[in-house]
Amino acid sequence: MRFSIQATFLIWFLIGCYLNMSLFITKTIFIPNFIAYFFAFVLLIIHIKKLFVRKNFLFISSFFLVSILSIIFSPKLASGILKEQLLSLIQLILSIFSAMSILFTLEFLGLRKVSRIFFVFIIILLIGSIFERFIPFFTDFSDWFRNTFYSFDVYISDKRDLNMVGFIRPKFFSREPSFLSQFLVLFIVFWHTITSFKYKNILVTLFTFFSLIITGSPKIILIFPILFLLNIQRIKNILIKYNIVSIPLFLIITIVTLYFIYFFFYERIFDIINLKDQSFNLRILIPGAVLIFALLKYPYFGVGLGAKENSLQVFNDTLSSYGYDWMIQQNFAPDFHSYFLEAIHFYGFFGLFLIVWLFNKYLLTDFSSLKRFIFWMVLIFIGLMGGSVVGIKTWLTISLLYFSVSNMKIS
Repeated sequence: MRFSIQATFLIWFLIGCYLNMSLFITKTIFIPNFIAYFFAFVLLIIHIKKLFVRKNFLFISSFFLVSILSIIFSPKLASGILKEQLLSLIQLILSIFSAMSILFTLEFLGLRKVSRIFFVFIIILLIGSIFERFIPFFTDFSDWFRNTFYSFDVYISDKRDLNMVGFIRPKFFSREPSFLSQFLVLFIVFWHTITSFKYKNILVTLFTFFSLIITGSPKIILIFPILFLLNIQRIKNILIKYNIVSIPLFLIITIVTLYFIYFFFYERIFDIINLKDQSFNLRILIPGAVLIFALLKYPYFGVGLGAKENSLQVFNDTLSSYGYDWMIQQNFAPDFHSYFLEAIHFYGFFGLFLIVWLFNKYLLTDFSSLKRFIFWMVLIFIGLMGGSVVGIKTWLTISLLYFSVSNMKIS
């Protein structure tokens, strides 16, 4: 297959997103994901005229306006919060422009070439995971790369992996195992959606179970509900065509899926039930409490874009008022590990309503009601893997999802 220069830039952009390397300007100021931003900027220059197409221009400018308003109307409960909000706004602008450039590039390359790129990434990530699991030299090289080229947030919980899944989860040159599993989910899901390969269902099933066994990550399980949503009309047509009773079939699939979840993650499930799983507490429990307390006080416009410290202050004040001073968080900045929950937190219910309306009004204007439903539900499910509202990976996901759903044939 001949590759155009745009395909090459797209590949490097995807590699940059996966590696998530930061370029430090000073000791405290850095550009996150600078490789991805660089190649996205190059692609944006190539497609600069498409930015001024009416629906694209109105969507981008309106989204920026809503974000600016969220900063203006947000409380200022912590010192230096405005600076953090402005930095978040800059990152959001870069991420949205990057996402639009990637979307334009995907549309230029077409389904066949993009699906092949995704397929190659799946194979590379799976082979790399196997090498890191079973070849000591490759494991040492991956660890050396990670410790040499990443300045912070390097995964160091190998003992936790051994306790949870019985082996050290592969990272394959990324910061942590979750990055590897997250990109496997994205590439597998969207490859299945856009490819015309005859035996794609069999191959995706093999990819999914293989990924689950090799990575030991619960994120891989999200492939099943996401693919169900993306193929909901096709599944419905098959059930009607072959006169299959859907409720018993659904129950069987659910039982089998739950069995596999329990088989692979039963120790972690017990820790979660007993509130002993640190990851669950930091990802779900405490951020959930922070979100509830913040929205109770600022329900309409939230705490403002990039203002995590605002909600942390609300959380600590609430704990103190109830006499739970021992639970007060000092250095913990709440990370919701879901861009959907973070959007509610930053923008509030009214702000989120405006964002959904802007998507439907401009970006999803040509989508049918079913395609819009699929788009939003899949976006929420993928958000369970983690991500920031202002992050480039979140907006990459939106671009890939839009491209995939827009090219779906729903009969």
